[in-house]
Amino acid sequence: MISTGLRFFAAPAALALLSLGACGDDLVPPGPEQPPTAPVKAVVVSGDFNATGVLSLVDVEARTVRANALAGVAAADPVIRRLGKELFVVNRFGPTGSSVTVLDAATLQVKHQLSTGTNSNPQDVAVIGDALYLPALDTAGVVVLQRNGLRSLLDLSSLDPDGKPDCVSAWAMGTELMVVCGVLQNFVAVRDAKVVVIDTVSGAMRQGALPERNPVGFLQPTPADSVFGGDLLVATADFGAPMSRCVLRISPATLQASCAVPNSAIGGVANHLELDDETDSLLVTGTYYDSNFQLRGALRAVSLATGAVAPQALSPASHAIADFAVCPGGAVVATDAVPGVSGVRIYHGGVETTTAPLAIGLSLIHISEPTRRTPISYAVFCL
Repeated sequence: MISTGLRFFAAPAALALLSLGACGDDLVPPGPEQPPTAPVKAVVVSGDFNATGVLSLVDVEARTVRANALAGVAAADPVIRRLGKELFVVNRFGPTGSSVTVLDAATLQVKHQLSTGTNSNPQDVAVIGDALYLPALDTAGVVVLQRNGLRSLLDLSSLDPDGKPDCVSAWAMGTELMVVCGVLQNFVAVRDAKVVVIDTVSGAMRQGALPERNPVGFLQPTPADSVFGGDLLVATADFGAPMSRCVLRISPATLQASCAVPNSAIGGVANHLELDDETDSLLVTGTYYDSNFQLRGALRAVSLATGAVAPQALSPASHAIADFAVCPGGAVVATDAVPGVSGVRIYHGGVETTTAPLAIGLSLIHISEPTRRTPISYAVFCL
């Protein structure tokens, strides 16, 4: 285990120094004025599966929220990705889902709003050239969108006897695309999950089996000089036994996969994984549902040098951290899903700087279903 003294967040930026000249003729002329630093902002999206969602902006330093800042961008069940200079809001499920909105990351101007097909249920997005690749649950594989709206499909139906391989995440590696698929049967993990790499130029495909079933969430690349050796990480889940299974590491070269971090070590299913370069760690939210069907979640740090999980959570037990984003300057913006007081919390230097959750314009409530427990969707990303 790593020391409890592990530094989690970067220290705040140093204060600018004022140069004071001596008396007499030795006055030091003022230096050139520095341009003002743009405020650090985070984007949070949320939806309730059956109605239009919200996209809200968080001013990290001022600790304020501009709720529903961009109307018409987030639909039902949205998630968000930043790739290069663009933000992608993937609207997954529900009557207003099955689409992707592309925003300029600097201006938040809408560049494209594209459909992935009625009820296709896209889960993620990767970009190669001008094409967007969206693994979609209710299709035969990966929806391919051109920015002019033309739509095609990477057919991966051969992976699953029912013809729908339940692909959940994709990551671009040059002109190759890595895709992980759950190979479910009516949303039940009865078969081994698969990982494939597709050459988008030649169409050649290689595949491998994953040692754990039901991959969930986004693929996360790791540094080549870390304990994970440049492999990609992905969470796996048994929602009936959330402490079982683990975060997998997948070699992009061989497609061999193994357990990187057990779910039991992070306190549940890894809902989000993200690198924190300032502390040389991988941050993760371990989540589960308690006996009252309420989401529980804690923010934890995993050492990139050793792979060990810090023994103490970085968020208090009274918070239900579901998602988070690492921001420039060391702040972490996290969504807290405690019923009745849900919203966004901000941590800096390992200490919360908000006194209460900041409302984003839509409560992070939870709903119960007869056969599964599904949280309202929420996702956050720092600009």
